[in-house]
Amino acid sequence: MQISICVPTRNRAAYLRRCLEHLLTFTRIDFEVVIGDNASGDHTAQVAEEYAARLTSLTYHRHDRDIGFARNMDSILRLARGKYVYILSDDDMVFESALVMMRDILEASPTAASVSGKYQSLVRPEVGKDLTIAGFKAFAILRSDYASWFAMLTKVPFLCDGHPLMRRESFQRHAGYLDRTFALGPLHTQLLATGDLVFVEVPVFQHCRNADSLSTRMTESWFHDYCHADIELMCSLAARSAPPGTVETIRLAFLKAIYLQSARMALLSGDLTLLWHFLRRAKAVGGVDEGCLVQCERDHLSAVVALRLAMIISDVGAGCIDAEPSPLLDAVVEQLKRIVPTLRSGPR
Repeated sequence: MQISICVPTRNRAAYLRRCLEHLLTFTRIDFEVVIGDNASGDHTAQVAEEYAARLTSLTYHRHDRDIGFARNMDSILRLARGKYVYILSDDDMVFESALVMMRDILEASPTAASVSGKYQSLVRPEVGKDLTIAGFKAFAILRSDYASWFAMLTKVPFLCDGHPLMRRESFQRHAGYLDRTFALGPLHTQLLATGDLVFVEVPVFQHCRNADSLSTRMTESWFHDYCHADIELMCSLAARSAPPGTVETIRLAFLKAIYLQSARMALLSGDLTLLWHFLRRAKAVGGVDEGCLVQCERDHLSAVVALRLAMIISDVGAGCIDAEPSPLLDAVVEQLKRIVPTLRSGPR
């Protein structure tokens, strides 16, 4: 078995079906599929059973209880039997030509521990789609060169987003998908102790943008807690102590990118209070300037104030407000009444 494609899933049978349907179109690689079902309550098991009869090799492993994303991922990477292992989310579809390319790089480069690439984020990814890869740019972080790895992350924080094709032995003997993490930075850092990290500047897979993907939950507090954990774990996993200030330098680079993406997700979801919140945080780490905040307030100030007042009114149990007449406050009160229809205004 040459490649093990490891697919973690939970209550997303429809996405899993599409992912497996895409893998059925592969003709050029010898591969197995290892599915980790994190205690799904839908018909995930039936989908796995159906495709076990259609794919050459499929292992389905179901946990009796929710053990979290990281432990589910770690378990299927340890069940893999191929020479190389590849992480594939259930809402992603890897290009077969990209797997061939990454495999060939590892075959030709015995010092490389993994190969990673970019991805396409699409609303409607295509089953059976492949890419013609005639030429590509690549670069490598050499084994144990943590200084270069951390320096690269300050320039390209999301470099570790691309799913790696790894040597199975490198992972199973020397690494792990650590609990209370979800990004790939700590995994890459562990692999760097065993060999070079190769990055190719071509798309490797299609990601389906959907309401259940992790990126749509960037505004939630746990997401940011895990990001801090990933940064600190990356630095602690280096074989040599990181130079003073390295953790904070990487943290600032990540936070600039994450806060701006969180602000974008808040705007797309219509949560203007969170938009204001994350733009303020982005300003604190140098991600935006005062002009951006002024523009945000110009466009959304009355709506943000109304939403914030509605929360306060709900929290204290108020039923009436008294506002001094002014064009701005009049607009805020009108929006507030639409949010809280039972609210009365005027002197008590």
